[in-house]
Amino acid sequence: MLKDISSLEWLRLIVSLGIFPGPGLAIISYLIKDRKFHIFSMIVLSIALSIGFWTIILAWCKIFSIEIIYQSVILIVSLLGWAIAIFRKINHLINTKHLFLESVIWAGVITSIIINIYSLRNMVAGLGSDSFHHTLITTLIINNHGIPSNYLPYFGNIITFNYHFGYHTFSAILSIISGIEPRVLILISGPILIGLSALSLSHFITEYTNFSTGSLVAAFIPALISVFPTAMLLWGRYPQLLGLFILPIFLSEYYRIRSQNSTNAIGYHIILISIISAGLLFTHYRVTFMAIIAVVIFELIHFIINFQDINLHDYLPTISIISLSLLFIMPWLLIIWTNLHKGYSIPSMGGKRETFYSIARLGENVLSYPTNNILIIIFLIFVVYELIKHDMVVLWLTTWSIVLLVSSRYFGRFSLIDPITVIISLYVPIAIIIGIGIYQATIQLNQKYQYALYLIIIFGSLICGKQLIGFLNNPKAAYVFPEDLKAAKWIKQHIPKDAIFMINTYQFEFSASLIIGNDAGGWLPLLANRRVVTYPMTFSIERFMDPTAIQSTIELHNIADNLASKEGVDLLQKNNINYIYIGERGGEINPANLLNSEYFTLLYNKKKIFIFQLSANN
Repeated sequence: MLKDISSLEWLRLIVSLGIFPGPGLAIISYLIKDRKFHIFSMIVLSIALSIGFWTIILAWCKIFSIEIIYQSVILIVSLLGWAIAIFRKINHLINTKHLFLESVIWAGVITSIIINIYSLRNMVAGLGSDSFHHTLITTLIINNHGIPSNYLPYFGNIITFNYHFGYHTFSAILSIISGIEPRVLILISGPILIGLSALSLSHFITEYTNFSTGSLVAAFIPALISVFPTAMLLWGRYPQLLGLFILPIFLSEYYRIRSQNSTNAIGYHIILISIISAGLLFTHYRVTFMAIIAVVIFELIHFIINFQDINLHDYLPTISIISLSLLFIMPWLLIIWTNLHKGYSIPSMGGKRETFYSIARLGENVLSYPTNNILIIIFLIFVVYELIKHDMVVLWLTTWSIVLLVSSRYFGRFSLIDPITVIISLYVPIAIIIGIGIYQATIQLNQKYQYALYLIIIFGSLICGKQLIGFLNNPKAAYVFPEDLKAAKWIKQHIPKDAIFMINTYQFEFSASLIIGNDAGGWLPLLANRRVVTYPMTFSIERFMDPTAIQSTIELHNIADNLASKEGVDLLQKNNINYIYIGERGGEINPANLLNSEYFTLLYNKKKIFIFQLSANN
């Protein structure tokens, strides 16, 4: 449980977070000469650049089979980055004005992190269906000292690795330096990413409008007011959250370069944006696609507005960014291209496709969150207000949001993004547009009224933040519980290493082939190093050794509630399955049926956890 983490481990994690930005700070010290940053802007920009740095290096090292994810290498590179930044006097780039307002932003972000960590204090692993494969990939990166080639030793049938790995690299580095195991580190990373996302949105407002009340509001919306991004942790959408942290930084820097005139500054800026964009692609493919759509919309608006004065020279920065970004990600594109010619893919089979587009998937707690309607109303008011004032950025982000919503709903198969991914990402344009609106509406206020407004925003945000207390303390979203960890330890000691477990499974309505573990049984490959009948959710973009691999999973899922029958036993034997695990969360498998069956022997039972063996005489 999080509450069992020692003070020393928390201290090591804080040190890890402090060390991580080193490469990014070194890059800033070389590429940026004529800008001033508030401390939080410097931090978020350096973290985004460090993610880009490590993922680019890993992609190129993979081509040449070089392993670099070792604690010694990470520490040397990160501390060297800090040393370079200090030597090059990066402190000269720090803006020391508005320290009071910046302190308020930091206080709000830290409050958000504490609230969410407190809500997760009784959890032992990441929540939701996605947390398992994120923990798995982080573990694979640590074990392989770089990007893995497949999912061995946990899933032998999958022979490729095509999934994005930026978040997992970030988590692996923090895990290695802090000494906190990936299962727990993934859980902790969620609240930290929410805080970083708040700071990156504040960075956008600060770069566009100067440091203002709008910067404060843009940070507090995701940190304390909006249901998103906090609710994303209920499903384990950590890579998307990291991608949405990088996205405002990318959009801000892209807008800045398209507004610059200095050729020399643009040259350095192209390298900086290309590193960020590569890191974004390695972190989350769909968020990257959203960023590409944003760039296309910006250029269309820019073309329409400046039609009379347009020339090809205007597009050189964009073309240069695309070219350099492609150079950075080229090794990974080659790897994926090679992987596509290996083995077999598993096609999506049947299912109710309309459920994939339904907002009901978000859940009642999210849809009825108290601040939803208030934020939407304020957002719409400021959209109208800013469009009347002909604000270019508001026009850009509003058009982008509409295009994303419409394309994901009606052209989902072609736009590569689904409505749920878009909806839970909309806090980004909402926070930015409200932040810009607040800035424009309050720019003329004198200092006395500005401080009064700060107090109103702070107290209002804290009242909203109170709603978040306990929001993540949702046992229904947890797959692994403390008793499951004890059972996994027992399995390691008493069950043969080559054993295969039947587990509780869940089949997504929109795809008959998408079946995952529905309790801690799905985590047994990591928790106990034992095979199970399911695969990680990422299998849909991977290649298999056996084209019929998923068929047995479907058959076993369909008979899970009738395992004690002769047909159920025959199917288990056909697939060489001799053990059944029922976790504390439970599922389709009814332990009472197995207890009353002559085919099964009870090996372990603590509280709601059962481990059965198929009887030898059957």
